[in-house]
Amino acid sequence: MSAPLLKRIETLEQQRAAITRPPLTILPNYQLEVHAYGETNRYVNTEVSLKFHEDRNGVRLLIGPVGCGKSVACCNEIMLKAHEQEPGNDGIRRSRWAIVRNTYPQLNITTIKTWRDWFPPSVFGKLKMDSPPTQVIKIRDIELEILFIALDNPDDVAKLKSLELTGVYINELQYIHYEIFMICSERVNRYPPKKYGAPITWSLETMKIRGKA
Repeated sequence: MSAPLLKRIETLEQQRAAITRPPLTILPNYQLEVHAYGETNRYVNTEVSLKFHEDRNGVRLLIGPVGCGKSVACCNEIMLKAHEQEPGNDGIRRSRWAIVRNTYPQLNITTIKTWRDWFPPSVFGKLKMDSPPTQVIKIRDIELEILFIALDNPDDVAKLKSLELTGVYINELQYIHYEIFMICSERVNRYPPKKYGAPITWSLETMKIRGKA
């Protein structure tokens, strides 16, 4: 065969492998790979983020300067915990998380953008821009529901007060009122329900605030 033909065959095989490869690979030491659009995006821990993932306290703070990867670590923490949730009687690992930000513009242009960059809706499931914006991810035995809550939207805040959640990620905690923090504390440890036959493996609130490393 000619060199151009061999190159074409190799390209087609790579494209076929990219199509058939699962979009998510969980790696040891709280790391993962996302396969989308023929490329692989790998989440690699830092010394600080590894301690964060290993921490089993009910409330955790991830503090650091701008651009150090706090938001990326928190987003990947949610996916890692969804994978570690014990499966129900039907073999499905169900979890439901709220991602909270103080205003909708900030939620949309920063928090949602980071989430979409790592878990693109075209691969992981449509992000419905409802009130609140919601994405349901179904990969292998994982069923993860994400609700993006903006605190300047009264309807979203009202819904937050009635949600049954696995955990909450509060983005930029320093701008959140204590009352909201307490509401979040009351809404975790409620999903998945007992009817699915699985205990709630994780009951966590994850908060990222800006500060000194």
